[in-house]
Amino acid sequence: MSAPGFAVEDHGRIRAVWLDRPERRNALGVSVITALRTTMAEAMEDSAVDGVVLLGRGPHFSGGVDITEMAAASEADILRLIDALRELCATARRGPKPVVAAVHGGCVGGAFELAMAADLRVASEDAWFSLPEVAVGMPSVIDAALLVHHVGLGRARELLLTGDRLDARRALEWGLVTVLVADAGDLLEAAAMLVGRIAVNDPAAIAQQKELIEEWLNLPLEEAIARSTAALGRAFATGVPQRLCAERRKRSST
Repeated sequence: MSAPGFAVEDHGRIRAVWLDRPERRNALGVSVITALRTTMAEAMEDSAVDGVVLLGRGPHFSGGVDITEMAAASEADILRLIDALRELCATARRGPKPVVAAVHGGCVGGAFELAMAADLRVASEDAWFSLPEVAVGMPSVIDAALLVHHVGLGRARELLLTGDRLDARRALEWGLVTVLVADAGDLLEAAAMLVGRIAVNDPAAIAQQKELIEEWLNLPLEEAIARSTAALGRAFATGVPQRLCAERRKRSST
């Protein structure tokens, strides 16, 4: 399956979504962003899919939001585009299945925000990340707010205020990247392995955990703890934890 600007491939139970405008550094225009959100939402509802991997064709993951569209945009135009990107990022964060961004080459601006919205990130040695919006007279917005959670306030300030690049090795050291591979050709396999490590667990528990993580980002500590407690009670009301705990106890005793 494919559409202008991206392509979709199923590898077993992994849905690989490729940004596919290499001649434009996989730029994210409003039509591509909107179609990607629909594709992501469909994957989240597909019982044959365990998780989504985001990748880029050509030498870069993505140069970010289409600079041609930005150069011609009115205030209304840019807000429409950014709202579409915000909804795409939210679909990745809030969806019940794991999303892994597999990054090589440049991962810039809005594409970096999308990668931060993913549950995990893998990168090749040549990958680099940047939020260069200040260099063209605007702040980094929407899911750039996650950068503080990923790397800490001081490092986030440095990247946001300078627009400097963060190379893959340092991104790994800072905890932004989970797995580093030598070659971009190994990214899909590395990302699929991460999805597989998650997918062996109970799907409802995975969805519930993602929901709680999203709440933890937005709620005061005591309220987040209270929500977590209530979620645990709802899980036990299904009988699934009791059954799985009993099965694990039985396996460990044999």
